[in-house]
Amino acid sequence: APGEFILYVSRLEPENNPELVIEAYKKVQTNWPLVMVGGNPYDQTYVSRLKSLADPRVVFLGGVYGPGYWQLLKNAGLYIFACEIGGVHPALVEAMAAEKAILYLDTPENRETVAQSAMAFRRDPADLAARLTQLLGDEALHSALARKARERAEAAFSWDAITRSYESLFAELR
Repeated sequence: APGEFILYVSRLEPENNPELVIEAYKKVQTNWPLVMVGGNPYDQTYVSRLKSLADPRVVFLGGVYGPGYWQLLKNAGLYIFACEIGGVHPALVEAMAAEKAILYLDTPENRETVAQSAMAFRRDPADLAARLTQLLGDEALHSALARKARERAEAAFSWDAITRSYESLFAELR
């Protein structure tokens, strides 16, 4: 149902922590399914292992692109970003721009991307489960984070913001 599922989008690889997300989710009492978007064409045994760890509430969709991806993102209730590497990640910025309440793995790069617009979790299933339970149970916090995420995306990552940054940089170089 729109607004009533948790979305995780990433290649299913260890550094993107899908196992962490699945293990945390299994500890949470919710009817909201965990929708996992992504695959791993190089290691199908890892994907099979993830599926064997998941409970029946976890839905693996494989890769979803274009309008289907945007529909999932638009309709998600919560977004989990568990990637450890990669700097400013487009998927995280897209979730922010889509006005999603976001739980993110606390790394310096992710923290800088979201600023104060999302809720951090440590690389620990119990910590992620606690944060997930908190967000699912607090509609005011959920709404506030979603609004802050959109505002942060507009302020820091919109075309206008990026253009202003480049103009400022070029002015300094004169």
